[in-house]
Amino acid sequence: MNKRKIFRAILAGIFFFPALSYSSDIISKPAPENWLEMKKAEKISELEKNYAAEASSGARIIRISGGHYGELWKLSGGKAAALETWSLAEINPVSGAARAGKWFASFGVRRMGGDYPNNGLNLRLGTMLYKNKYDLSLSWDYNRYSDSDSASKTLGLSVRRLMPLTPHTGCNLGVKISRSDYYGDASTDLSGVAGLNFYLPGGSFDISYDMGEEGRWGVTLGYTVFIGR
Repeated sequence: MNKRKIFRAILAGIFFFPALSYSSDIISKPAPENWLEMKKAEKISELEKNYAAEASSGARIIRISGGHYGELWKLSGGKAAALETWSLAEINPVSGAARAGKWFASFGVRRMGGDYPNNGLNLRLGTMLYKNKYDLSLSWDYNRYSDSDSASKTLGLSVRRLMPLTPHTGCNLGVKISRSDYYGDASTDLSGVAGLNFYLPGGSFDISYDMGEEGRWGVTLGYTVFIGR
């Protein structure tokens, strides 16, 4: 697959996949004053009575938000079902849509496969774009090859579309262009990237996979710190 085909396929995923994932609107409502004291049956009755009309066109997700807690409910066919709850007092998760800091730095370990398998370190510095829906980052990799003591260095630039899955997890899809230097022998590679993010206070654990030309692939495990609250 040539660079142009890879680029077109990744762009299609960045802009088309989110539309499929969020075809059902999320209805956000503030929690009533006594919401935490209500029993589950009382909450179901409250949701079905007040929001059934808003979900008449199909299944909808209701997000009930309080000062330090929140709940996700699914309303379908006039019936409400609990999906998830979270509380800052318990685990203090950070939402993918409300992560702290416009800038971020990341450190990780990396495994590359293909014709020249290697292991290495990955460093990234980047910034959030367009209301935290995208990120742009510059990366530096140090790679040591499995079948020799030789090493290479790679400089990369990537842009990713960030898509929340739950209040404290998300996925991403994007493209990356890399420039590798192996003892003066330089090469450029275009690859598609995809990953999962698990958000914590002030940062996230990240799993990233990229697929390049000629069967080259890589898996990175890392931790990201958000800078500037």
